[in-house]
This record gives sequence, structure tokens and C-alpha cells, in this order.
Amino acid sequence: MGSKAVYEIVKEMGTELHGYKQRKIFTPQEIQDILEQRKKHELKLQRKKKNSCDFLNYIKYEKKILKKRNKRMEEKMIIKEETDSQLEKNILRIYNKIFFNFDGSDILEEFSAFCIRNGFIEEMKNVFASQTLKHSENEKLWLLCSSKIWETEDIEAARAMLIKGMEIVKNVNLLMVAFFKMEVEYAGKLFRYSREMGINENEIGDIEKGNVALECFKEISKKCGKIEVEQCLRLSKNLPGLVEKCKGFLSENL
Repeated sequence: MGSKAVYEIVKEMGTELHGYKQRKIFTPQEIQDILEQRKKHELKLQRKKKNSCDFLNYIKYEKKILKKRNKRMEEKMIIKEETDSQLEKNILRIYNKIFFNFDGSDILEEFSAFCIRNGFIEEMKNVFASQTLKHSENEKLWLLCSSKIWETEDIEAARAMLIKGMEIVKNVNLLMVAFFKMEVEYAGKLFRYSREMGINENEIGDIEKGNVALECFKEISKKCGKIEVEQCLRLSKNLPGLVEKCKGFLSENL
């Protein structure tokens, strides 16, 4: 069964390798070597007793091929074809097998960097969903997932990730500060954009004014400790007028 599965997987890689050969990205000997190495790696993945090192070594090998391929294509000014994406998809497939068979939380940052770089955003979010379900009490995991989604500029999804985490974890302090930081950064972006567009400061929205971030700060001052409040005060300096509003709230309510 294992050998048959490997045969089918390697057979599907034929169009990718044929494309490399046709455009002389790799020599016939190099392609033969790639084929043989992939067979060896795939056979190891078929073992009944799975070893995470086999999966990680396969990913490491494929990433070397990816780096070499991209460098040669750039040097020779070769246009990327649709079949080339099979290499990136194969790496993604192996990553998904790791998350299915093992814990995988220790490679989540590496995985997300790969996904962002290669446009596998929805695939990354799917893994985040399963990981936060498996490790729901790990606030640092929620923080990592939300920050990586933030990097893709999906503001709403990043917010939603933190909000869901705050509903589940016992110690919400870390996530609340992260949420405040996110609100300040988002407000800062909108504020700068409004200025560039020549919008009058009296006409900007509540987010740009820092009112949404202020409400978040109020919650933090009630639910968190002095350290978190001080962290947020430092962060609030990044948005014009916010630190004054935060300090004003503290002076009125202490």
C-alpha cells in the first residue's frame, strides 16, 4: 500500500519536473536526483510509526530545491509557470501532515512565514483554527496566530482571533495588551491616511481619534494590573492625543 501511494504521489510531480527540464532550470541528472530523493522521503512518510524528523527533513529538502529553482529562474529571467507552484504546494502538504500527525505548535511560526511568503493565507488560517482548538489555554499561541494574520492586513480576522482567545484563556492580560496595541496601530494607519488625503481632523472617525482604543484601555485598567496599564500608556504615545485621553481617564477614576 505504501509503495503504491508513493508511486501515485511522485507521478503527480511529473508535470512540475518536466517543466523544469523543458526550460533548463535543472539538468536531466538533477531532475533524476530530485525524483529519487522524493521517493525516499515519501517512503519514510508512509511508515506506520511516524517520526516528525522525517517530515521536517523532507520540508528542508524541498525548501532547498525551491531556493535553487527561484535563484536560477531569476538569473535566467525565466517566467514562472502554473506547474511550478506544485513545489510550494508539496511543502504545504507536508506541513499539513505534520499538524495532522503531531503537535506541530513548535513549527507554527516557521509554517506561517512560509504561508505568508507564498500566498497560502486561507490554509494558514485553517491550521491556526485547529491549533487554537487543540491548545485553547495557550495565550501565546493565540497571540502568535493573531499577529501573523495581522501581517496579512486582515484586520478583522486578527481582531476576531484575539477576541476569541480572550473568551477562552484564564489569564487575558497578554491578549488584552496585544489587542490594545493592534487598535493603536490600526488607528495610526488610518490617521496617517486621513492626513495624506487632506481630511480635516474634525472629520475623522472614532477609530482614528483613538476612541475605540480608549475604550479598550478602560477595560484593561479595570481587569489588568499596573504593569499592563503602563505598557498601554507607552503604546498610546504612538497615536496623537491618545496618551492624554488615557491619563485623563486614570486621573478621573483613581
